[in-house]
Amino acid sequence: MGSAEMVPEFIKHGCYFSFSGFLTSVKSNKSKEMLKSVPIDRILFESDALNALTKCCPDFSLLYTLDSTMLHGHQHVIGSADIDFNQQWKELNHPTNIQIVFGDVATLLEVSEEELVEESYQNTTQLFSFPGFKVIGEI
Repeated sequence: MGSAEMVPEFIKHGCYFSFSGFLTSVKSNKSKEMLKSVPIDRILFESDALNALTKCCPDFSLLYTLDSTMLHGHQHVIGSADIDFNQQWKELNHPTNIQIVFGDVATLLEVSEEELVEESYQNTTQLFSFPGFKVIGEI
């Protein structure tokens, strides 16, 4: 993560700033300083799925895991009978974990999670809509 001092120069060039679950592993003061320096109309989010498992509280209530019945027979396909597939899937990140990032960022920015999600949606729509192509939704 870069420094808050770098943000104004990037803003001059129309940059957006995307935050992921990595943010949950950064010291709170540094995270808050960086986030506060980015205008809310320039914030985007990413899940970093399947890698970069979000670090949060020990209760991964939002952590997506696969039922072992969904993995039936897969170890024979790759020929590794000694791999614990259930454990591997538990350690993978999933796009739904972006909710954890929204919650952490909303807390750091002292805004509601709903406001942050809506603003991020509008930013994404704005960024990826250009002549001849428009992301679904209104901007």
